[in-house]
Amino acid sequence: LRNAPGRLGEYLGLTGTRMRGEDAIYAGFADLYIHRRRLGDLKQALVEAGDISTLQHFAEAPPPSELALRQQDVDRVFSAATLPAILDRLRGDGSEWALKSLDAIERGSPLSALMILSVIRDAGSIETALRNEYRFVSRVLEHGDFLEGIRAIVIDKDRKPVWRHRSIAEVPDDLVALMHREAEGGDLDLLNWEDQP
Repeated sequence: LRNAPGRLGEYLGLTGTRMRGEDAIYAGFADLYIHRRRLGDLKQALVEAGDISTLQHFAEAPPPSELALRQQDVDRVFSAATLPAILDRLRGDGSEWALKSLDAIERGSPLSALMILSVIRDAGSIETALRNEYRFVSRVLEHGDFLEGIRAIVIDKDRKPVWRHRSIAEVPDDLVALMHREAEGGDLDLLNWEDQP
């Protein structure tokens, strides 16, 4: 997400917007566009040839990306320094896209939204990104809203989660700081993980 063009990483992470194939190409998540109508033939060709270069024969130019068309709006809004400022920009924009984005962020866990923004922006390298993700995940069951999200979506299916904090403003700074601290037992040494017990 950090390497997506402009502020698309923040937008995708915070809103949970799903990418179509052409969006994945534009954002750098995929290398080839192959239309779904050709996937059956592609599978058969790969099985027969056993050669990954077969993919090239099925690739085609993608249609225009909605993300590309929305890039200026995304950059303008999601370049704000803080999550409350991003939400203010979305409210101020007032367009259908902005209000839909605002709703997606506000429906989610306030703690998770704060951490998503932080983890994406702090990800200067893959090692830093994975370390920060590990730190958050190591504490999310005890201190986060993960279990409530599972309850609301998977177990009860009421889609009405009751988050620990009702708004971003209610998330304590010390909780955010805890989620950033080294994991209990230490961080994983991601460069030498094979040498770890």
